[in-house]
Amino acid sequence: MIRTNSHIQYNYAQKKAYEVLLKYSDGVLPIDPFRIIKKINNIELKTYTEFAKELQKKQPSMSIEEIKCQFESDRGFLKKKGKKKYILCYNEEDSIYIIRWTIFHELGHYFLEHLKEEYSYIFCDGERYNEIKEKEANCFARHCSSPLPLALYMYIEINNNNLKLLDLFRYFFNMSKEVSEYCSNHFNFNWKYYLVKDNDKLITLFKNSINEKINNVYNQFEYMSLFGEDIWLYLPNKI
Repeated sequence: MIRTNSHIQYNYAQKKAYEVLLKYSDGVLPIDPFRIIKKINNIELKTYTEFAKELQKKQPSMSIEEIKCQFESDRGFLKKKGKKKYILCYNEEDSIYIIRWTIFHELGHYFLEHLKEEYSYIFCDGERYNEIKEKEANCFARHCSSPLPLALYMYIEINNNNLKLLDLFRYFFNMSKEVSEYCSNHFNFNWKYYLVKDNDKLITLFKNSINEKINNVYNQFEYMSLFGEDIWLYLPNKI
């Protein structure tokens, strides 16, 4: 994609996220980015320590920690390796929830082909260009980790007035509280946009896993309002 303006391609990022899920996901919730990345032949996944050890062979005078300090992000990054291969690195010292989001985010850069277009954008504001790429990658990560058509389907299927959106996102997609708030707030204002038949294939792919988790919810909370206060006993702690 060659950019001719500074518009953020939210719709394109969303569409690409759902295409990736249909092609690479196994239809199981929560969605596991590690399983997705194993099916992509030209991406090599490495922890910061693994990548730093590789670099240390060329810079033996530097310690592993000194090399890590030179990395462009504290969370993760995507780099080209030759013409067609990529390395995706993540900080293994982060919580599993941050790691999962980081991988989804970097996969966004990969599938949106941000690294391929870096020298082909026409408008000249480099700072604005970086902001656009980050927002598009976040949009991809949001829709890939917590697909909103699935959230809408679950919300309708459960049909319980006590259900809080934040609880739904945390339980079914197993993301951190912060990411769940980010996704549920977007859903709260934009849910009508996901009432389209274009998303039926995505729902069908995950339907068995959704129904299984819904049944588990009812079994766990049989004598209480669905997703009452005790739901937090079953959900991941705050980052």
